[in-house]
Amino acid sequence: MVARVTPTLPRVTTPADTDAAPGGRDRRRVLAWVLAGLTLLLAVTLPLAPVRVDTPEVQWPLDPGDPQSTVALFMPYRPIDLQAEIPCAAVTALAGRQEPGAAPAVLLATALPGSERGSARGLRATVTETNMRILSSGEELYSGGLPASSDCTFVIAALQSGTTVTLERPGSDPEVLADRPGLGVPEVTAFTTDLTAADGSSPSVTAHPDARFQTSPTAWKTALVVAHVAALLGCLWLLWRAGPAAPRRRREPLPALVEPPTGRGGRTWALLADVGVVVTLVVWTLIGFINTDDYYYSAEARTLDSAGYVGNQFRFFNVPEIPFILHQTLLAPLTELSTQPLVLRLPSLAAGLLVWWLLTRQLVPLLVDRPHPALRVVAGVALLAWWLPWNIGARPEFLITLAWAATLTLALQAIRRERVWLLGAAALVAGTAVTITASGLSCAATLVVLLPRLWPLLRRSALGLWATLALMVASASVAATIVFSDATLASALTALRVHREVPPVEPWYKEVLRYYYLTLGDDPAQRTFGRQLAVVLTLAVLIGVSVTLTRTTRPGALRTTWAVPALAYVAANLAFLPSPTKWTHHFGALAAPGALLLTVGVAVLVRRRPDRWAAAALAVGLLLAATTAFHAGNHQVEYSAYRVLRDVPGVLGNPAAWVAGTLAVIGALWWRARRSSEPGAAAYRPWPEAAITVVVTALVASVLVQTASASASNILLRDTWSMVGDTTSVLRGDPGCGFADDAVALTGTARLPSTDVGDPAAPPSDDDTSLQNSFENREVVPEDVDRWTTRTDEPVDQTVELVTPWFDLAEMTVRDVLAMGIAGNPDGGTTVVAEYADAEVRVLPEVFAVDPDEVEDLAAGAWTRENLGARQELPADASLVRFRLTDRNLTAEGWLTVTAPYLVVGQPLSELFDGTAVGLDWPIGFNMPCVDPPRVADGMVEPVNWLVFSDTFADSPDITIIDDRGGAYGTVEEVARFTTYRGFLPGTSPDVEWGRLVALDYELPTGAFRVEEGSRTIAGWGWWPEAGPGPSPEED
Repeated sequence: MVARVTPTLPRVTTPADTDAAPGGRDRRRVLAWVLAGLTLLLAVTLPLAPVRVDTPEVQWPLDPGDPQSTVALFMPYRPIDLQAEIPCAAVTALAGRQEPGAAPAVLLATALPGSERGSARGLRATVTETNMRILSSGEELYSGGLPASSDCTFVIAALQSGTTVTLERPGSDPEVLADRPGLGVPEVTAFTTDLTAADGSSPSVTAHPDARFQTSPTAWKTALVVAHVAALLGCLWLLWRAGPAAPRRRREPLPALVEPPTGRGGRTWALLADVGVVVTLVVWTLIGFINTDDYYYSAEARTLDSAGYVGNQFRFFNVPEIPFILHQTLLAPLTELSTQPLVLRLPSLAAGLLVWWLLTRQLVPLLVDRPHPALRVVAGVALLAWWLPWNIGARPEFLITLAWAATLTLALQAIRRERVWLLGAAALVAGTAVTITASGLSCAATLVVLLPRLWPLLRRSALGLWATLALMVASASVAATIVFSDATLASALTALRVHREVPPVEPWYKEVLRYYYLTLGDDPAQRTFGRQLAVVLTLAVLIGVSVTLTRTTRPGALRTTWAVPALAYVAANLAFLPSPTKWTHHFGALAAPGALLLTVGVAVLVRRRPDRWAAAALAVGLLLAATTAFHAGNHQVEYSAYRVLRDVPGVLGNPAAWVAGTLAVIGALWWRARRSSEPGAAAYRPWPEAAITVVVTALVASVLVQTASASASNILLRDTWSMVGDTTSVLRGDPGCGFADDAVALTGTARLPSTDVGDPAAPPSDDDTSLQNSFENREVVPEDVDRWTTRTDEPVDQTVELVTPWFDLAEMTVRDVLAMGIAGNPDGGTTVVAEYADAEVRVLPEVFAVDPDEVEDLAAGAWTRENLGARQELPADASLVRFRLTDRNLTAEGWLTVTAPYLVVGQPLSELFDGTAVGLDWPIGFNMPCVDPPRVADGMVEPVNWLVFSDTFADSPDITIIDDRGGAYGTVEEVARFTTYRGFLPGTSPDVEWGRLVALDYELPTGAFRVEEGSRTIAGWGWWPEAGPGPSPEED
């Protein structure tokens, strides 16, 4: 016998070998514990470190000798403190101008006269000819006679601890007239007074707006940040030096994780997948629908510079979004470069491409040994089916799914390569993800469920198990530097409290609400078929494959790890539990976990091959899940839903069609196997392929329907605003203002000229001039427009028919809407018909019948506008229009009055907005990039000329920018009159409104006060004593 001699490979000295000696290893373990403890200590210290906080001061009036009343919008609505001084000379001067029995004159008020809210929450000092009265926050502080001397001053000091009123005289101690401990600082919407320059003296106000969240780091805090970053790098360096213990270190290179596909078929599958995913993601970036919160997040990024922190001017009193600030912070520099939708979508496109690379080049090969190239196609359609409904836009979920894919890749590569520093990097990514949004906990949750697989590697670490774990935890503390580099613990606690106090807030155990909104909720945009299919089908695969693995026919197949993607997907779902909101938007964070689960699930079915009964049951379950999802609609968000096919083709929701298609595929596979000469082909049974067919077909159908519907809507909107026209405008060098350039607001009315052509017409009536002609502060019909009525003073027992003259439509543009004014008391025998004629006065067959019983808000004492349509809705050859009014006099009380046809004039939003301040609400502003968000900073709110509300939430002010529980413009109705205009997009029907445009007419001038800068240094664990706890919503 010849002995076999194994050659000895030369030993390579590594860092771990250098420290393998007991003494060196012990020293490094001690160093690991010290460094981990120091890193965590620095992380805990960062929120407590001192910062400089802005303390601006508002001073009114600008000229004490000539007080000017002014609008002053505070945010929050009550300042931190307020001190008002009213000279006695001003009191006697204004009292001297009062007539006996006249209403009290205003010495000083922080709200407009007559405001009920101002009386309940503000400060008001009034005077009659004999008496002075001071009220604050609904409580009377002082009521008494006029001062005996003019050489004194009434001082009202409103602090967080309470409010006092004192009378100060030169050379004497202040006389306390009122002391109300605990009485709140008054709310401020304006500074008003009836005093003038002729009175010789005026009141003054000094107030400190609540700008407590505008902080900057001190030198000490900056040093802590630098030290923490250095400590984090030290932790990673120690983990890199550690590696596994020396005896288990690999000495030969690992084989390539992904082998290039061989054969023509393999290369074709791989190329098809790569090209298909890349092209689809790029095209979807150009044509894809918007998400509800695209402007919500992009506006937070755009206002970061003015506010100094990631605030929320739409709601929540503009408190910081702590701890979820990283996404907006990273997006802010991009918004400085451009606010065009395409530019703001580029990060999500880049993230999608990176997730695709991680999924196909790392995660799938790490979990599926030698995957077939066709599996890459499955991964592609799975990722697209998850990505398209959620992850193109400015919402942060695309970053979460990228972070999750990176975390899992690092963890699995750490096991494969036996490199513990990769676990440190995974912990670092997981810690970073927590600062993006609440679903970022999915990364940490995934590491937790992987601990059983990570445990052997951790135990083999040269630093020891617990020291290595300590360094991983310390690496995750990177969140402290991201969140608290210039914020404090007090900021975080206050912001979290406000977010809990302002609804909607749901407890963790109501997570089922998210699935209710996905399937049965009131908002159709949250339960589109694309969203339902991705979530429900993945859940069905998770449960179905896990169960069928108990009945497999090929347990010894190539390695295909099902537990990792299954448990990781469950962990990612559990990470949603702490989220205070249960919207379906958050499911976008599951794009990578869901795509990975579907891909590996298909591989498991192919390789483990469950028996026919298990496979049949699985196929039926998947079929029911898919067909149910396809019964959901395709209702997209706001104006991106224009011309979108809202109903999915019925065949996709027909179980019989799916059964027939699945059987056809199975039959074809079985017939092909029967004809094959390969070994074992005769025993082939394509039962698992039934379930695979359902999964892949459903995913492909979802992607095709979504992309086809978006493409079709863009084609149909080619002559007006479209998403693709908007996104590609920046590539053409003509970005413009997007949606605002085409969308119009119906701001006025215009009469149409009458003609003398055609048959003789009935003369207009000369009564009904008393009908009310105002609705929401706007004109309903043009002034002095002709009108016709069937109302008479004498009983009539025969049919009355009135025909108006023909009116010329030549002045009507695509931006205008043809309308009539209508009023009366219909009785079923009254009708109105709009007739059209061409330029030759040939009457066209198309008519528009108006049923008075269906006219909304029709009344006998006021005009109601009835829109007949935009230009493209009228007959193609229509040049003239007239009305035929018929009253069959079924009852004596029945009558109807109509006006001549007139135009409701549309003006493009960009023209209306030019040179004005505009407040766009969060669901609608993404595609109006030229409109800068108003400045909400220094505890003050910039008054705007326009407010723009979306169609979906125009009637839900409690979740918009005018919500008085924290919206930046929650108090603007106290100082401005609203005039509301409806709007539509030319090229679509005016019945499909994009929302409401509200013009603000302020009762007083704005900005007649000054703001002085100030700052102070505070510790991070609390506010200074005079600051109080911070804002809270108040109930009326």
